[in-house]
Amino acid sequence: MSFIVDGVFYKKINPGDLWNIERPPGIVTGGGGQTYINLAIDDTQLVEFLKYGHTTPKPADHKGRNTIEIVASTLGNPTQTSTITFDPRSGRNDYTIANQHRNRHPAWTSTAGFPSVPAGCRSADDVKGTGITTDLVIVIIRTLDGKYTAGYFNVPSLPSDWKAGIGLENIFSGNTGIRYFNSEVPKAIPMIISEALKSWEYNPNVLLYGPPGTGKTFAMQWLWENIDKPVMDILELDNSNLSNPFKYVGDPLKFFKGNLRKEWLTFHQNFSYEDFIIGKLPVPSPSGGFSLKPKAGILLDVALSVNKDSGAFDKAIIFIDELNRGNVSKIFGQLITFLDSDKRGWDKHGDENPMKIPVPLPELQVRGDKTEEVTMIDGSSQEIPFPHYFPSSIYILASMNSVDRAVAPLDSALARRFEKINCGPDYEYLEELFAIDKVQLETTTSANWNSKDVAYKLLVRVNGYVSRNLGEDFELGQSYITKVSMATSEIEGFNLLANNWEKMILPQLVEKFGNRQDILADFLKINEAIAEATLSPFYPYRYKIVDGVETDSVLKKSLKELGTEELATVLRYLADERH
Repeated sequence: MSFIVDGVFYKKINPGDLWNIERPPGIVTGGGGQTYINLAIDDTQLVEFLKYGHTTPKPADHKGRNTIEIVASTLGNPTQTSTITFDPRSGRNDYTIANQHRNRHPAWTSTAGFPSVPAGCRSADDVKGTGITTDLVIVIIRTLDGKYTAGYFNVPSLPSDWKAGIGLENIFSGNTGIRYFNSEVPKAIPMIISEALKSWEYNPNVLLYGPPGTGKTFAMQWLWENIDKPVMDILELDNSNLSNPFKYVGDPLKFFKGNLRKEWLTFHQNFSYEDFIIGKLPVPSPSGGFSLKPKAGILLDVALSVNKDSGAFDKAIIFIDELNRGNVSKIFGQLITFLDSDKRGWDKHGDENPMKIPVPLPELQVRGDKTEEVTMIDGSSQEIPFPHYFPSSIYILASMNSVDRAVAPLDSALARRFEKINCGPDYEYLEELFAIDKVQLETTTSANWNSKDVAYKLLVRVNGYVSRNLGEDFELGQSYITKVSMATSEIEGFNLLANNWEKMILPQLVEKFGNRQDILADFLKINEAIAEATLSPFYPYRYKIVDGVETDSVLKKSLKELGTEELATVLRYLADERH
């Protein structure tokens, strides 16, 4: 499986390093028998590279730095994972990779082919004399999704089958350092779009499917705005390939660079076949009155504009937001057949498709080898060659909220023609955005959670409840809480979260559980809050009292009535699954 490479840490292993971690049992010379690998690299750079790891304070370090642990898979054997510990050196500005004598990461052991100290060596000088470490370098590769892979290389220079000129040469420079592969470019491609581009390689129709707020429309907007602009060159990691794990992809949008047409649509109940394929336009008649003239809808107009022989464009992308909000069967009509690439006139290489099927256009009169004139979207008119074949170079990127499935189910014939990409809540994105340490978060009490911690935990709890009671399709996406990252103080952060909770999240829960007030009350922990003496005086959720009798309905008061400390306490309480 491939992942996008974010950066590579590399460390030249010298004879002293190998002696420290590989010397035979019972032999201790110089350095007090140290079992770590020194890292002569600025600690600020290293800490940034290890930001997805777990940190714990280092009491003996007078500079207040942390010990950092990462979990890394093994290059060539990705199912094998282990922890790597980075320890700050007291009184110095660098770190070590700790505990590397007999318990080091499996990527750096003889089982993985890592060199051993030759028999007869009694010191680092003896190791140096063998030349065994001349070309030896260990690496830790970080991907954009915050995962780490450890490995090593033992060759003198960049292998001939690796991509030259993009910075991989640094690994073999004989130094220690970090090389990033996307930090100097302004636009990193969203993971959703990266998946869509891969899907387009074998299916021209892609559907982004998932709960609201998961970034579907944002991803489409990103592609709309950036498809004709320079984008970062991508380096992918194949962590199962030991000899050449780096695959250079280049600009992932290069296929669409050039003469591209793009159209944005939002389907709705009044959007019709006439809008999308072909309709009739009333035009004044010379003898008075009106006549009806064929008018191309957007899809037909696009198809004619990328016609292989006479089109003005080479390729086209149609963006369709809220796909299932329209009557999709009626909108696509008979052209649903031509969503299949094997029914189109040519393949993606421009070669004629022997299985092509002519597009039926019963609305048009045919005169020999052409149809009557059709009015195009720009007001011009043209005849359509007959028979007409649908071009291969039309791509569709559509979105659909999974929560809407029951409201407007997607036609099965249409659904099976789309490659579906499930877009769930992106917790990893939130962990990076909010600088969340999941392990540390689970070991601290909610009273110590900051506003970002609370926002993250609240969304996790909301979605856990929704998923158990209604299913994953009804969960909420990360965009419901991302504004908390913009806060410049904790007071502002809790107020932003409270505003989003009251205006966006709670109304969704009320709507979803409207007929099950018991579930809503259970989520709001009303009974527990009433029993909590320090919380009950200001807790804003109660059971409604009608004619002096408590009902099952939930009474909701505004959090705005609370002071800052009380508001933070309520939000922490709601977010904490342990209460």
